[in-house]
Amino acid sequence: YNQNSQTLKEQMSPRKETVNYVVIDDARFVEACRLYFLWKDLNNAIKTQTSRGINIPDVITEQMVCWALDLRWNRGSVGGDATDNAGSLIEIKATSNYNRDLSSFSPNTHFDRLIFFRLNQSANTADIYDLGLNGNSFQALRVNNTQTVAAQQRLGRRPRLSLIDYINAQQIAPICQIDIVARTKR
Repeated sequence: YNQNSQTLKEQMSPRKETVNYVVIDDARFVEACRLYFLWKDLNNAIKTQTSRGINIPDVITEQMVCWALDLRWNRGSVGGDATDNAGSLIEIKATSNYNRDLSSFSPNTHFDRLIFFRLNQSANTADIYDLGLNGNSFQALRVNNTQTVAAQQRLGRRPRLSLIDYINAQQIAPICQIDIVARTKR
């Protein structure tokens, strides 16, 4: 072993190039749809053993949103979940329960747009909403009767709130819907 050379592990491991932005083309979208059905089968099997299922993985929901809205999926060292053509940072939240959610945010969340993926498992569709919020306007939302998102973030807490309640209160309509079986959007 030469101290100036790489370790054996480094020598044997192929170097992976970091990719910061991934375009979700039709092939990647079809793969995300395939993974959705695998997740759904596993989730249903687990629910036969317990009352609580498993969260839908963000690798599925983020790719579906990026495909539907023509966003670049952020990977590598880039923060946020996606980036639009104007360079805006997109935060994507999702729920696999169409009627309720409890979305969690980090204490230092920053974004230009907040997008919500709302899955209807029985119909195998997903409604996608642009909530019209950036990081600053999001911080003004109430988490409970006494605190806003900003107040909880200042305490180093992870604010949790229902984005479905916000959608209903603001009467926000979906900007698009994905039919996961047909692999189409409308």
